[in-house]
Amino acid sequence: MRFYFTIYLFTFCLHSCDSQTLPEAMPLRASIDMDTVAVKRYAAALERKLLVTPTNSLLLKERSKVNNYLLACSYYEGGGWSWAVKGTGMNYTKRLYLAADMLKEMAADTLHPLYYKSLYLRARIYYWLDKEDGGLYPDTISPDYFTLLSTAFPEHQVLKMYRGENIFFATTGITNPKGMPGWAVYQREAVTRMLQIIHWWVNERQAANGELGGKYGDDVEILRWWMPAILGADDSVAIAGHTRLADGVWNSGILEKGFAKRIDDVEHSAELFRDTHAGIFLVKYGDPEYVERCMIGMQHFNEVWTGITPLGHRHFKSYYLSATQVKEEAPYGVDVPLNARALLPGLWTAWYNRNPAILTSFAEWCAAWSADADREENGKPRGVFPAAVTFASDKIGGYKGNWYDADLAYSYYRWESLGHISELYSHFLGMYAITKDSLYLEPIHSVARLMDTTGSNPSEKQMPGSLQWVKNKLTIKKEEGFLANHPMGRVFSMAKKISGNKTYDPYVLQYGDAYNRYETGKDKNILMRGLDSLLPSLRYNFPLFTSEVKFTDRVYIPGSNLLLGMYTGHFGAGYEYPALVATWKNTGKDVAVLVRQGNDTSATVSLYNSGKARQVTMRTWMLEPGVYKMTEGIDRNDDGRADEIIKKTGIQLSERVSDLPIVTPAEKNYVVSLVRLSSILKKETELADPGLSAKDITVTSSRANGHSFMKIQARIHNIGNTSAENLMVYLIVDGVKTDSSLIGNIQAPNDLRPRSESVLFTAKATGRQHRVGIRIEYQQPEITRFNNYAERIITINSR
Repeated sequence: MRFYFTIYLFTFCLHSCDSQTLPEAMPLRASIDMDTVAVKRYAAALERKLLVTPTNSLLLKERSKVNNYLLACSYYEGGGWSWAVKGTGMNYTKRLYLAADMLKEMAADTLHPLYYKSLYLRARIYYWLDKEDGGLYPDTISPDYFTLLSTAFPEHQVLKMYRGENIFFATTGITNPKGMPGWAVYQREAVTRMLQIIHWWVNERQAANGELGGKYGDDVEILRWWMPAILGADDSVAIAGHTRLADGVWNSGILEKGFAKRIDDVEHSAELFRDTHAGIFLVKYGDPEYVERCMIGMQHFNEVWTGITPLGHRHFKSYYLSATQVKEEAPYGVDVPLNARALLPGLWTAWYNRNPAILTSFAEWCAAWSADADREENGKPRGVFPAAVTFASDKIGGYKGNWYDADLAYSYYRWESLGHISELYSHFLGMYAITKDSLYLEPIHSVARLMDTTGSNPSEKQMPGSLQWVKNKLTIKKEEGFLANHPMGRVFSMAKKISGNKTYDPYVLQYGDAYNRYETGKDKNILMRGLDSLLPSLRYNFPLFTSEVKFTDRVYIPGSNLLLGMYTGHFGAGYEYPALVATWKNTGKDVAVLVRQGNDTSATVSLYNSGKARQVTMRTWMLEPGVYKMTEGIDRNDDGRADEIIKKTGIQLSERVSDLPIVTPAEKNYVVSLVRLSSILKKETELADPGLSAKDITVTSSRANGHSFMKIQARIHNIGNTSAENLMVYLIVDGVKTDSSLIGNIQAPNDLRPRSESVLFTAKATGRQHRVGIRIEYQQPEITRFNNYAERIITINSR
């Protein structure tokens, strides 16, 4: 016993004499937070001691440890930023493992000045590695570390959060008027908190190139829950952040013609473009640049990704894709349902302009999968999509494995994961919405028949891959609180929304999320219980949504789809397919919105403005062109019907997407209904769409004969599916038409190659600053006139 005490005393003296006796060392143990400034002071003190005794082995070893700590901090803070990856030559995961190793010795030495800091940093490293993929990092030691630290730092707030304690974070500006409906109270709080999180990411973290610090491939996933803030609250910060990230990805060099340069499985190679450029159609409706980007991205479908199989089917050659190549060798050379993810920007493009190249190619691909669903091969029951189809041979189930598990790279490619299967069903539904061809509904009908449990026997022995196994997997219901999480629930909700077919109602009510169940069953209690489940995820632990996050794809808000449904009437997250009733302008967090119902001929929306009276804009998406009766009034009992009519108006919607101004009174439950009285236009499928954005206007200034002149060039695009002829383009300077030019013809980009023509104007500059606008006047019907005018504010250099 005396021997061990002597060894302990000797070890303690070594620490005391060579590190803890330094004044800079003592404060380091007072905090667990990463204070690199204080640590660098300690490192500098060590260097001064080494100048006196340069061969002191203990000091040299201590310097090495401290330098390791500082390097571990830099690896941790470097995140997935492109500059950090480039500078170190390592991805973030590898750097975190190295950092954890560098800290190991200090985290085990209870007497070391950096013991607590090393322990805390190592705990955070393993916590976030576990969040990123607990399957690969199952033995995290973070809970033990956090518990150990809590005995020394019991009041540390973030440490409490890491240990599972909910720490409430306050918001400002939420005072709810008396009589405000419960759904509006809940929505307002949820959106206010969501905006607080989004604003942190945009204002505190986002770089000029759009990065959020988790690498682009993870950063883009954060946009999946931003749509309520953008399309509902019309938040300028969220809109700017989304656009900056989309543009940053496009210009980053990691894409080539709208798809990833680096070959990877489709889950990862597709997300860069899919997550940023599908929903952008809603954010930047009619902007030629984004439509053209998506057309460019779809050039790969026939040129690189797909081919014709021995059965004459068009299939993907592989599920490992890039912009220029595919891995066709075994086991990669298979088509999988998740390949629909790569096609989502193309589906939106087809919705926008019915591009014939896209529609033809997608029809061939869907026909192949329909035929495969009907095949009974390798144990697959008729009527379900297989997990994979081998391109070289049309074999169901890939090179090895079986029809439901082709033994691919990740478990989510197994049939029973359902998430990736549902993306193919959604693609079929999108094609139905565009073409109205009922053949695209048949795969969904087949699944519905399998999910009809009438007369079934769930206790029947179910061999994996058998018909009963399929039925049981399809009917397992998963929930997050009261927020349903069943992939097929979203499919049936989409089918109900775009078809209006009530036969889907039982499946929506059983498997759909809260908003879809509310819209289908008209039970407001469903809505309130959904909101009650959503809010706890937003009320607590702000740093775990923001400053503490190390993998940006792990920041998500469960139940955000409920908010989007309330605002827009959409069935999902917003990027799947544009089946929206409405989006909004000038709402902010003060105007709560509940889309009670909507289809192609009618809509009912409740709005509660908790601030001063203001005019908002309702942008309609589903209502077909026609003459409508618009009724506005006060709803005193929150039943979705006006008890006091304020205004009745006859309006005409002449385009697929239209804007309607609505004056929302202060502190009133205001209900707006639209009912179509008559159709005014035959729905045309061939439309030109001449357009431009502010980016298409370039201005240079010059001086001659004592005067300043502006040379203005405008690029005019056609993003429709037929040629645009005889366009008049007007120059408007400070609100006055000053010049015009005729464009005889702009061909349609039906081969997915963008088409545009430029016009050139010269105008005299009479002041320091001018508002330069370009207006297109086109006499024929077009997709939208929202993109027929753009302007820029130009400052003239007088020298």
